[in-house]
Amino acid sequence: MYMKFHHSQPTMKVENRVDIFNRVRDIPFRITGKNSMYCFKKCKLLKRELENIGISSKIMIGNFKWTDLALPANICKFIEKNSEGHAFLSVFIPEKNIWVNIDPTWDSALRNVFQISVWDGINETILMTKLSRIREYKKAGFFKRLFIKFKRKFVEEKNYAFFVQLDNWLDEIRGHIC
Repeated sequence: MYMKFHHSQPTMKVENRVDIFNRVRDIPFRITGKNSMYCFKKCKLLKRELENIGISSKIMIGNFKWTDLALPANICKFIEKNSEGHAFLSVFIPEKNIWVNIDPTWDSALRNVFQISVWDGINETILMTKLSRIREYKKAGFFKRLFIKFKRKFVEEKNYAFFVQLDNWLDEIRGHIC
């Protein structure tokens, strides 16, 4: 059953938003490999799924430091670039006529090491960590995207060794969850 709200978009029940959020959040967070699903990819997927049910959203970007997270020292020693960008969503809540921030980054299998976002479909969630320089994501122009693609293909990411170690550690944690 649809209800009419913001800009006459059909909006599904709050429970549908929560189900979509939980499904995307619980895709295992990974930075490396073909099955990578890091914050930006999760936000793009969540944005598309929410828009399919009439909920408007914007991808937001902020900066954080890896060393602000509760990571083991043996993982942190691989960090070459501490400052990193982080994506989360700002979602329009038609029932309240406001925008709220939600963050699907950490999957619930990581609940023993990170605070996991829980969304009730109406209010904000926690963000994965403290962020600075928060702004709306704007897609780069064609030539900048081409340059970034070229760079990713031929220049190794500074933090690649750290990302591999982080992914392995997260997989190990997931293996210990009952």
